[in-house]
Amino acid sequence: MTSDGTDSSLRIWLAVIVLGIASFDSVSAELAPIGLLSQIARDLGRDQAAVGLIVSLYAWIGAASALLSPVLLQKFPRKPLLIAFMLILSATNVAAMISHSFEGLLLARTVGAVVRGFYWAMAAAVASKIAPSRRMGVATAIVFGGISMATVVGVPLANLVGQVSGWRAAFGLIGAIGLITSALMVAVLPKMEAGTPAGWRELDRSAADMTCWGSMP
Repeated sequence: MTSDGTDSSLRIWLAVIVLGIASFDSVSAELAPIGLLSQIARDLGRDQAAVGLIVSLYAWIGAASALLSPVLLQKFPRKPLLIAFMLILSATNVAAMISHSFEGLLLARTVGAVVRGFYWAMAAAVASKIAPSRRMGVATAIVFGGISMATVVGVPLANLVGQVSGWRAAFGLIGAIGLITSALMVAVLPKMEAGTPAGWRELDRSAADMTCWGSMP
């Protein structure tokens, strides 16, 4: 294999790994507040059950935005879109860190949830597209491996930081990881053309398929 071919292959797998790190960061951002709800509630003077909305609402909004992604985002080039998503996610975590009201925190989490859903809708597809065809499964596994790493390492680490330095420091750490990941994306992600936009009819068909599957015994 030529030197250029080796460098190209290395960059491809670095790009896939960076997408996995982005998955790690986005899932850590989603789940980290679970262990910090009592701290957040006490600091913001709200009931802990109400503060739990920053987790449950995050999940629902993320699922909805992922469903809408094929219609809303397919006409945009992948690389700048993924970089923008990570920058916005970082910004929402920083905004959460500096929020001094529950409303401000909830707004930051809502924006983050929308972007998180958009990221998840395309991350694995991008990884499988840039990887060699015979390694598509490995590339996808690396991206989704970020979920496992987030639950095993990311969330406990964020909770540890929260217990030692406060919940704001935990959000700051997640935001910093996202910012670093954005810079890595700029360096290693290849250029990717936009896909063919899906229509609302295709979205309706997908939703109908999901309903059929859900109604099966």
